[in-house]
Amino acid sequence: MSVAILSTLHPAFRPIVERILRDAQIALDADAPTNDLVRPTIGIRSIEAQQTAFNAGLSQVKIGWHQYGLALDFGIFNNSGVQYVTDGTDQRYRLVGEIAKRAGCIWGGDWQRPDWDHIEWHPGFTLGHYISWLDAHTPVHA
Repeated sequence: MSVAILSTLHPAFRPIVERILRDAQIALDADAPTNDLVRPTIGIRSIEAQQTAFNAGLSQVKIGWHQYGLALDFGIFNNSGVQYVTDGTDQRYRLVGEIAKRAGCIWGGDWQRPDWDHIEWHPGFTLGHYISWLDAHTPVHA
């Protein structure tokens, strides 16, 4: 598991992701003896990187949960960590998505334009609510 990617996540989201990835790995190991690995691929994303993803058609939003450490992209890899399963409709992505939903996350695979390798966590609030709250609670320096 990439500790560097996980360290970029919001402190409230990180333990949820760690549990999802652990439970997903256990489920993958039990489901098939292929030694597949579920690994984080993108945690926090800069505004510039988000704009690049948007411009390339890889994201539908110009600002999103990745900028606040409340979203994670993950991938399914072979046991050497080299071969990446790029077919998001692969049932292993659904398995991870279902585990994430049970943990209180939103899985991008359920969207009208699926984002199979994406989970996000923001219980009970929208991005607009969160940004407004952050704006109102930004420390003031004299």
